[in-house]
Amino acid sequence: MANEKILVVDDEESMCNFLSIMLKKEGYQITTALSAKEALKKLDKDTYDVVISDLKMEGMNGLELMDEINKKDAASFVIIMTAFATIESAIEALKKGAFDYITKPFKVDEIKLAVTRALEQRKIRTENVYLKKQLQKKEAFGEIIGKSENIMEVLSQVRKIADSESTVLLTG
Repeated sequence: MANEKILVVDDEESMCNFLSIMLKKEGYQITTALSAKEALKKLDKDTYDVVISDLKMEGMNGLELMDEINKKDAASFVIIMTAFATIESAIEALKKGAFDYITKPFKVDEIKLAVTRALEQRKIRTENVYLKKQLQKKEAFGEIIGKSENIMEVLSQVRKIADSESTVLLTG
C-alpha cells in the first residue's frame, strides 16, 4: 500500500491539509494542489493512482480538471467532492467518468472507503491489461502446429526473447 500516490486538489488549504494528514496516516503518498492549474502542472511531472478534487474552484472547476486528467492519464481515478451538491452535478460528474462523488461535510470513513475502492478498481484494471497482453503473447504462436515437448520448449524460448531486438536463428 505504501506506493499508492494520491493528489488532493482543493482551493481551501485547510481541506488539503486535513485530507493530507488523514490519508498519510493510512500509508498513502499525498501531494496537494490549491488550484486545478497547479494540479495539472503536478500531473505533467508525475502520475497518481487517485485524484481527489473539489468541484467548485476558481478558474477551472473539478469537472474540467477531470477532463484534462482523462486526456493525460486515463489510469487515474478521480473522486469529486463538493459542498454544493446537486443531483445534476452528481450525474454530470459520474457521466464524465468520476469514480465517486462525495458531499462536504463528509465522514472520514467515506473518503477512506472511496479511496480504497478506487485503488482496488485501479489494481483490477491494471491486472486486466497485463493478462490481456499475456494472452496475446500466447496466441502469437497460434499458427504453429505441434504439441510435442520439443516444440513447446522452442516456443517457450522464443517467448522469452520475443520482446528483445536480437536476431535469432532457429535450426533443426
